[in-house]
Amino acid sequence: MEQAKPFTIKVNNISYTIHSYCEFDCTFYEIFTNCEKLFTLKKASDGNWVTNEQDIIPISEELVEDIGEALEQYQYQS
Repeated sequence: MEQAKPFTIKVNNISYTIHSYCEFDCTFYEIFTNCEKLFTLKKASDGNWVTNEQDIIPISEELVEDIGEALEQYQYQS
């Protein structure tokens, strides 16, 4: 499991700390606010962002997509 240095993105005026790690052919992104983990994101084979946990329901699917898009922008700029 390869882990990169944590980074921060801002979505809807809220800062999120991202911890990413790679497993096999997929990258997972653990999303945190103020040290509390919200959920883990991954990009599904259909190109949509989804949460990895089965027992965690995000506040809204729009938030999942917004954070996913911010992750893509961060990666593009890096």
